Amino acid sequence: VPLFNSMIQRANDSSALITVIINGDILLFEDFYTTLNKVVSTFRDFLIVGARYDVDGLPNVQETDPDYTSQIRRHVLEHGTLHTYGGMDIWAWNTDGPRLFGPIMPHFVFGRGKYDNWLTHETIAAGHRQVVDVSETCLTVHIRHDYHLVSPDDSKRRRLLAQFWSEGKKTKFELFVNIYLSLQVGTYKNQLGSVLYAPWKLALCFEVGGMCLLQRRRPGICPCEFSSFSSATQTDPVIKDGSRVIQCGTKSVENPEDFIIPVVPEEKVEDRNFGLPLTLEDLLQKQADDSNTVILTALNFGYRAIMMNWICNMRHLGVSNFIIAALDEDLYKWAFVRGLPVYFETTIFGELDNSLVAHASYGTDAFKQ
Repeated sequence: VPLFNSMIQRANDSSALITVIINGDILLFEDFYTTLNKVVSTFRDFLIVGARYDVDGLPNVQETDPDYTSQIRRHVLEHGTLHTYGGMDIWAWNTDGPRLFGPIMPHFVFGRGKYDNWLTHETIAAGHRQVVDVSETCLTVHIRHDYHLVSPDDSKRRRLLAQFWSEGKKTKFELFVNIYLSLQVGTYKNQLGSVLYAPWKLALCFEVGGMCLLQRRRPGICPCEFSSFSSATQTDPVIKDGSRVIQCGTKSVENPEDFIIPVVPEEKVEDRNFGLPLTLEDLLQKQADDSNTVILTALNFGYRAIMMNWICNMRHLGVSNFIIAALDEDLYKWAFVRGLPVYFETTIFGELDNSLVAHASYGTDAFKQ
């Protein structure tokens, strides 16, 4: 599974004027070009985001049929559900402009949630670009499908998929890590960064060109904003039983204290969620080569840049049987979320206070002593 930050970095390194990232299971139509031209002609620096329509399937029509596009569009707009919680599968921006966002993007696992909301929110918060919601003018279609983490044979697939994204937050490792990262870097929290938070919205209208640019005075204030213009959305208003309260969807709430990467193992093995934290015993089984040999290096957070240089060279040489002994919790967490074979070492220095080692970053007075 690719890392989303790597995809963004490669996109930013492109020499093209406009960079587009789109999920491989998304259908686009010719209105993407007209939408892009409208935004390019209006703003110097921008980020385009769009929510997808989810459908169970497409009508039986051949691509060679002259009415293919119109039939698909009609079917999707009549039977599809607009993914207003997140479901952003397309981004486009000019590559000759300022940074999209301020903080360095965490190592999000692509396809496991939060990276889309985080990217959109942080770009809006940075204020370097005009963020435009094109969900209404650019039709993006997603055919519902099974996920390899959810059994495709269960007759209650739709319910399982809902549970996968909601209840799976603490039971599916990749979801857990993405949520942890989203809460640790930047200012994202609790479902911010959906298309509804974009300060600009490109809407269909009867003006020349068929599109009008609208400025949201209070972005994100109304979750059911699209309900009047779509056959169905994820945030359609509902009236609670026995109440006069109208509710437009729900908000996903994740508290940082509920998503903590453990460092010291629990006493009971069964209490180690995801088998975490990693221990030396765990890593020896996975990292030892055919001769039952490993390369062990020990360092603290202050040496992380030197460590990454060392790891890059080891990988370049084809050496992978190494283990990192983190001498402080910060390095353990930093290396862990980057997928490195690391464990928290507390025995190398015997009775020495580990906090003294942690403070001995490269070049500091403690290091020189």
